[in-house]
Amino acid sequence: MRAVQHQSGIYRLTIGDSYYIGSAKYLRKREREHLKALENGSHANDRLQKCWNKYGSHRWDILELCDELILLEREQHFLDFFISDERCVNVLPTAGSCLGRKHSEETKRKIAEANQGQKRTPEQIERIRQAQLLVNQSPEVLARKADAQRGKKMSPETRRKISASLQGREFTDDHRQRLSEAGKTRTVTPETRQKLSQANMGRKNPAEAVEKTRQANLGSKRSEATRQKMREAWEHRRQASSGKNGTQAEGTNAPSPISLI
Repeated sequence: MRAVQHQSGIYRLTIGDSYYIGSAKYLRKREREHLKALENGSHANDRLQKCWNKYGSHRWDILELCDELILLEREQHFLDFFISDERCVNVLPTAGSCLGRKHSEETKRKIAEANQGQKRTPEQIERIRQAQLLVNQSPEVLARKADAQRGKKMSPETRRKISASLQGREFTDDHRQRLSEAGKTRTVTPETRQKLSQANMGRKNPAEAVEKTRQANLGSKRSEATRQKMREAWEHRRQASSGKNGTQAEGTNAPSPISLI
């Protein structure tokens, strides 16, 4: 039996009436890993951990010995047979894959607490960035991500942290060029424009921001088409503000700042 336990194969870990199907290159080692996690109360499978907390004992069965090259194939064979049994506590229906896995709220909380305060080094950030450049996400995936974020509101504390992290950030010329090209192809729907308009209505920039904008625009020359768009935008804001605060007094038709450019 000792020699068998050091071989690779498919196993079944049974606790009470529940069981877990898995594969291992070294069966004996995998059994010890399961028991250590269960005894420490840190097993990744919540249902299996609850069973252990209740019964405190287990049974280890070797379902099949096989070459390590076909472990996942044979594990999938047994999963297909057992996964529909309500006593089977396997979370993932596919051997060797995380597809379909859903963390419990408690697990999510533990992960969040473990990650709090951790800061990535510039080298780690660069490796992550390089890895993301190689990922080509389909339009469907991008649409699902957009839907997941739609309607979410960041807390003031989160906004403050993001703002602090961006202060002093400098973009390379190549980065600026990519941002410019991306902005040229971006289409904003009328609905989004309306939401942005409503969100910005009545907002006043601090004096420091106004001064920075003024300094940045010194010496810049706008085309006539740009000036016209700015006039129209100013007129739209003036009319919207008039409708919100009541009709303006007759005879007051102050020129827009754009007309003075």
